[in-house]
Amino acid sequence: METKKIALACFVGGTLCCLVAFLFTPKFWYLGLLAGGAGGYLGYEFRQVCRSVPMALRRAAEGTGWWLTEGIKEVRQWLRKPHPVIYSGVIAGLFFGVYWFVENLGHLPWLPLHILSCFFVVMIAIGVSTMATILILTGNSVSGFVAWEKESVPETDTSSDLGYGQALILTSQGIIVFGKFFGWTLWKYVAFGVFLIAKFAILAGWHLFRLIHSQKRVLCAIDGTLGGTVSYLWLAQSTGSLVQQLMLVFFGGLLGAAFGVLNWEVVSKRLLHLTADPS
Repeated sequence: METKKIALACFVGGTLCCLVAFLFTPKFWYLGLLAGGAGGYLGYEFRQVCRSVPMALRRAAEGTGWWLTEGIKEVRQWLRKPHPVIYSGVIAGLFFGVYWFVENLGHLPWLPLHILSCFFVVMIAIGVSTMATILILTGNSVSGFVAWEKESVPETDTSSDLGYGQALILTSQGIIVFGKFFGWTLWKYVAFGVFLIAKFAILAGWHLFRLIHSQKRVLCAIDGTLGGTVSYLWLAQSTGSLVQQLMLVFFGGLLGAAFGVLNWEVVSKRLLHLTADPS
């Protein structure tokens, strides 16, 4: 029974090693080594891996609980404040940008990515200024509402209708808010989110490793990868059609399984006497 488990895990590792090596050949064929090692390591007692994943995720969540709570708290505090200029401006700017791009797609030459990115930023800024003016004038005419506190706009007299000069001042401040948001606030939360996700992923991987690690998994990872690597380096140059490549991938799995069984039955059991090791 144990031999079948090892053979199956090594077959998975060898197959993945060959398959990924073919997909990324010739420059990045060595990525197949990583895929084969991971496939062989996780393929042994895969049910144990599935049972251990929820526990590892819970422990990782406990490890990032304080950071996650603080991050959610900061986001909620920011969202509680009114940001009509940002929300409506982004929507309007995206609409203008997408509409212009679709209308002129057939007439545009190929443009680099950074030029397109600058174009969308400009269109969003136009949307911010446009929607800021509309919101401020409409809100002031209805209820005297302005987007900022009175102290931040001492020139504005909210008891009377806004004129073009005052609307220009508020619109300029809207563009400043837009720049601050996209230049700092947005990236701050993005960086914070990336940090939390990376920390959570590292902790989850570490706890999963501690829960499932065994010498047999290492054996399957090494032998499965070895079989796939030998198959790829030995026969990859002679394969041309898709059927031949699929046969080579299958052969890599068989070779990995053979290496795994040979290692377990001969080296581990008869030479090293590791049969008593439950792992």
